[in-house]
Amino acid sequence: MKRLITLSHPMVDILVRCEHALLTIFNLTPGTYGMLDRAGQDTLIAACDLSMLTITSGGSAANSAACAGLLGVPTTFMGLAGEDRYGQLFHAEFEKIGVTISNAPVAQGRTGTCVSLITPDSERTMRTHLGIGSQFSPQDLDNEAITQSEWLLLEGYFLTGSEENRLALHRAIEIARTTSTKIALSASAEFVISAKKQELLEQILPKIDLLFANEREALLITDSSSSDSAFLKLSQLVSGLVMTVGQRGAVVTFQGERFHQPAFVSEITAIDSTGAGDAFAGAFLAGLAQDLPAKAAARGAARLAAAVVSQLNSRVPHNAKEL
Repeated sequence: MKRLITLSHPMVDILVRCEHALLTIFNLTPGTYGMLDRAGQDTLIAACDLSMLTITSGGSAANSAACAGLLGVPTTFMGLAGEDRYGQLFHAEFEKIGVTISNAPVAQGRTGTCVSLITPDSERTMRTHLGIGSQFSPQDLDNEAITQSEWLLLEGYFLTGSEENRLALHRAIEIARTTSTKIALSASAEFVISAKKQELLEQILPKIDLLFANEREALLITDSSSSDSAFLKLSQLVSGLVMTVGQRGAVVTFQGERFHQPAFVSEITAIDSTGAGDAFAGAFLAGLAQDLPAKAAARGAARLAAAVVSQLNSRVPHNAKEL
């Protein structure tokens, strides 16, 4: 069977239900995303009510890798986690679902964490510390696994994580392009695009085979005022494109075919959209790796994205094959 390999920051999501008062104490604007150093993250976690806290494994392309692995696609993950309790959780969950991790846990390393403060209005305010993941460099890449895989999935977060991360992403692209390995990129976040737009447009998008972006990311990349215009401009820059459009589903162009995949909104109760795009990317690539037509892969991807939206967890349920 064809293989998938991903490059991502290993993250552990710390989900905390809280009142707005906690955000006020730390001067956090509701609904924002930001980075903290280790001391700042520790202080924030210490202030949370442990009885309202849930810990799960996360990370953008890591979530996609988990999805593909659960769907039966041989999947390899590249990324640095520590030997701390967070790293042990991350490695144990991948081991349970059969995803191979190229990089051993780093002794005395701190695994990356993302604290999501969920207020009564269901809004998330997120603060991330990348931990040892920010030290991932080109020397940490699994070159052989990249060349032996059908798809390499990258995440835009690596462009802003550190200079070592950025160089690793570019080197992974170079390795893949020397073989038949196809390259997919998840745009990841608006702040990544704002910081690295020219690099994306000039050095990365021309070299990849498939781009995953949500509607707002697509608008920002192309400086467009409408989703139709953004999709058209992006489809001229990349040969394959999946633009997710929230409750309207996704618009896809792949191997010369363009189509709309509706979302499964009528079958679920939406709780939290975090991780839905990751699930779509992982399931879509898993479908392609299993030689499914793009339309069939997109339909399955939309179904699993809906499953993620209906729970307070950024990863697909372990019964993904049954959904």
